[in-house]
Amino acid sequence: MSKNHDIHTGEMLQERFPYMFNQENIGFSFYRGWMPIIAGACIDIDQVLGERRQRFYWTQIKEKFGTLRLHFAFDDHSEVRIDIYSAEDLRSFRTPLASGINALELRKAISAIVCAAEGESGRSCMVCGAPSRRQSYGGNIMNLCPDHQPHKVKRPGEGGWETIRKLMEPRRPSENGL
Repeated sequence: MSKNHDIHTGEMLQERFPYMFNQENIGFSFYRGWMPIIAGACIDIDQVLGERRQRFYWTQIKEKFGTLRLHFAFDDHSEVRIDIYSAEDLRSFRTPLASGINALELRKAISAIVCAAEGESGRSCMVCGAPSRRQSYGGNIMNLCPDHQPHKVKRPGEGGWETIRKLMEPRRPSENGL
């Protein structure tokens, strides 16, 4: 997956790939630690699409069960996804997108990029991108490295979750970070 890029915020991503974001969507949530993963997926998908760019768009980008969820449409068909989470495991099932055989290989390539990005997010801190694993924090399942545990980042006047949410907001490198 491409990671050498200068895309640090959702706005920058949407400026670079407007066709991926200009259709109907449910919403986009970008987390600082996962921006390289999301941007890399967009770069790789853009390269795979070639001349078929206008046939693809994101319907939703979000976090679920402490991992990234990338939902897309291609040729106006969206996949259906079911996630089953237990304390021991997370299982995801996808329905194949139906359509012509020429588009099938392209869909498989896009799905492979999406699956790789989602898998990588499951091993990456939502705040900084460092190696981490999913954990439950008072009922919230998040992917945070040891440095960004809620009890370690709490600031005066804020709860740990308020601080974590602020830290997850993507910023340009020139903006004050942590």
